Parts: sequence; structure tokens; C-alpha cells
Amino acid sequence: MPIEPAQHRVAYVASVSALATMVVGGFVLHRTLRGTSDGSGLSLWSIVLAVIWTAGWLALARVAPRPPHEEPPHVLTGPRTHPLLLTLTVGSVFAVTSLIGALILREIPGVGSDVAVTASRVTDNPMLVFVIALGTGATEESFFRLGLSRLLSRRWFPLVSTIAYGIVTLATGSLALTMAALLLGATSSVTFTATGRWYTPILIHALWTVALVGVFPLL
Repeated sequence: MPIEPAQHRVAYVASVSALATMVVGGFVLHRTLRGTSDGSGLSLWSIVLAVIWTAGWLALARVAPRPPHEEPPHVLTGPRTHPLLLTLTVGSVFAVTSLIGALILREIPGVGSDVAVTASRVTDNPMLVFVIALGTGATEESFFRLGLSRLLSRRWFPLVSTIAYGIVTLATGSLALTMAALLLGATSSVTFTATGRWYTPILIHALWTVALVGVFPLL
């Protein structure tokens, strides 16, 4: 049927767009966290990174739009559970758990030094880094969760989205950040699959940012 080649073409273009976004985003992420030492450089590369993730999300939204007559693939199965309440509950529990985990990892030889180096970037200019983290976090979720959910089936979306997010985070050279990215990606994608609400991954990432970027360096 003529629609099949068109569907394959859309899937191909969307896949290439997603891959290109992740490659370029990984390079800029490396420059953001490893190649800058002052506030101005960090701000510049963070803006570039946010633009890349946003552009990738918009590209996927345009190339692979969800047909309006189809039911969204991500639906809340529990009719008595409010999506916002579920999001805030999962996000808060995950943020507190991540904070406790970071405090424990900080005391472990080897990993602790990696955590300390990452946290030191926050103490240099805490308010600037916190605002940047909130902004870039929202754009990351827009691409890796909202964008990739248009490309992947409900069955494979959480796994592929999480792995892709972890691989890109490897560009930072930080084992601690990569571990955090895998946990954050899994939590965001699975909860997003359950609620189907666009704000779910963004709120979960924001709560995680408050705990790890806002609170952790103070402890």
C-alpha cells in the first residue's frame, strides 16, 4: 500500500533527526561541563545546549506528529490517581532518595571525588547554576521524553529513552552524573508512560534539580 513507504520515510527521517540531535547535544554537553570554568562560558554553552534539545523536540514533533484520531499511547491506568498528584509524589520520593544516595556516594572512595568535583561547579556560582540546571533540564525532558515518545512504541520507549539519555550523559566524563541520568531517565519515562501528561517528566526533573543542585551542595 502507498502509505507504507510514507510511514517508513517518516520513521527514517525522525530517527536520523533524533540521532543527530543526540550526537550534537552530547558534544555541547561535554563542552558545557568539562570545557568551561567561568560563569559566562557555562551560561553560553548551556543556552546552546538548551536550543539543541528544543530544536530536536520540535523536529520530532513536526516529522512524527501523532495522528489526531489516535488515542495517545501513554495513558493513566488508575482512574482514581490524579496525574499531577502521582507526578509530584514520584518526583518528591525520587528527589529525596537521590539526595540520600548522593550523600552516601560522596563518602565512597573513588566515586566520592567524582561527586565532589561535580558539586564544586555549583558552589562557584550557585544561583546561576541552579537556574541553568532548571532550564536545561526542562529542554532535556522535552527531547528525551516528549520527543522520543513520538518515535518509539509504548513498550520500548522507557528503555530506549533511558539508555539514550545515559549514553549522552557519558559525554560529561562523570560516572556520578551518568548513574544519576540513568535513574532519572527511568523514573521520568516510566511515570510519563503512566500519566501521559507532558508536565510529568519536566516536574520530576525539576524536583530532582532542587534536591541535587539546590540542596546537596549545602550539606
